[in-house]
Amino acid sequence: MGDKTGTCGVYGTANDYAVLWPPKRAPIVLAVYTKHAKKEAKHSDEMIAAAARAALKAFNVKK
Repeated sequence: MGDKTGTCGVYGTANDYAVLWPPKRAPIVLAVYTKHAKKEAKHSDEMIAAAARAALKAFNVKK
């Protein structure tokens, strides 16, 4: 896996982009963007992780 993360510091904005190479499968490009309605909100690594888990589940990719 190769990825690039980033946060903005306001509105809880955080992004994560990754290329995943599951065994014996084509690569999967994953992009997760998050933003909160409140300017002072903090970003959530768990929200990004949950979105990634949901995407991997949809692609039937096991750990």
